[in-house]
Amino acid sequence: MFRSNETTFYLTWDMVACVIAGAATSMPSDAQLKALGEGDFIALTPPPSKSDQFNRVWGAHPLYLPYHNTPRNAARNLALLGVKQGLQHRQQPRSAVFTDSGRQPLKAAHMAAAMYRAMTAIVGPERAKLFTWHSARISLATMLYQCKVKPATIQAMLRWQTEESLRTYCRLGMADYGSMLDRAAEATVAAVQTSNIPVYEQFQFFTALNSMVEDL
Repeated sequence: MFRSNETTFYLTWDMVACVIAGAATSMPSDAQLKALGEGDFIALTPPPSKSDQFNRVWGAHPLYLPYHNTPRNAARNLALLGVKQGLQHRQQPRSAVFTDSGRQPLKAAHMAAAMYRAMTAIVGPERAKLFTWHSARISLATMLYQCKVKPATIQAMLRWQTEESLRTYCRLGMADYGSMLDRAAEATVAAVQTSNIPVYEQFQFFTALNSMVEDL
C-alpha cells in the first residue's frame, strides 16, 4: 500500500479497474467512478512484493471489492479518493493511490506512526503497539475462518504461499475458542488407544493433579 524506499512496490492507479455491469474498465474516468452502484466492483491487481518482484509465487490475481453505498465500504471510499485526486493524477505513470497533500506516495514509516496514533486514541498507548497495517490482513483471515470459509480459499484470497502462513495468521476468535472447549468438556470418550493412560473424570483429574503440585 505504501512506499518504504525508492525501490519498494506500492499500490498505484494503473492497478485499479472498475467492473461495471460485468464489464471491466481500466483507468476509469471520474464519471465512471461516480456511477458505481450496487452489483459493481473495483478490481485491484496487487503490486509485487519485495520477495516476489515478478508475481510468480504470490500471483497477480485481482482482488474484487464489492461496491456498497455505505461509509465503511472500501470500493466506495476508493472511488471517492480517485475522484478527489482527479484523472490527470491517476493517468500519470506510477501515480500512487495513497498520497500526501503534495500527491507524493505515503511512506510506510509515516503510516506506521499514523496507525499507532489512531490506535492509541482507541485502546491506549501500550496496546496500540500490538497493531500494524498487517493486523488488518490477520483480522480478515480470522473473520473469514469464523464465517466457515475453507482454509484453501482463505489462503488464495489473502495470497499466502503456504498453509504454514495461514496457520500462523488465521486465529480462532474468543467465542469460537471457548465454545469448542465447552463442547470438548462435555464429550464422551468411548475408546482409549494407550492402555497406560487411565481415564479420569475431568474435574477429578484436575483436582488430583492440583493436589500433587501443591505437595511438591
